[in-house]
Amino acid sequence: MKGNKSCYKEIEIQFPSCGTGRTVNEDMLVVEDNVLIVAPNPAIETTKVLYNYKNKDAAKTIEIRDMQGRFLNVWEVKNQTGTIEVDCTRYAGGQYFIVMKENDAVIKKARLLIQH
Repeated sequence: MKGNKSCYKEIEIQFPSCGTGRTVNEDMLVVEDNVLIVAPNPAIETTKVLYNYKNKDAAKTIEIRDMQGRFLNVWEVKNQTGTIEVDCTRYAGGQYFIVMKENDAVIKKARLLIQH
């Protein structure tokens, strides 16, 4: 402040784009992208795996694997979008991979931390 007058300078800030956005179709249920979300994470007793497959006609599975890649469980998914509840008490505390597959090809992975 100079004397009784305030000093200020106007500036313009431009933020970069956050990448491609996701759109929702008319029924507001299907996101037009492959989505895999694990929450809560870290998990203690249970966690939920929320998924959306872009391709509705493909064979779909969700797997849980240990950090060495060993197969522990698989869920055959019929719906394009849904939620799987995972009983974490079946597994030792540690890190795991949740693997989203389409026609036996991995399309997404997420880490899961189980704490007991």
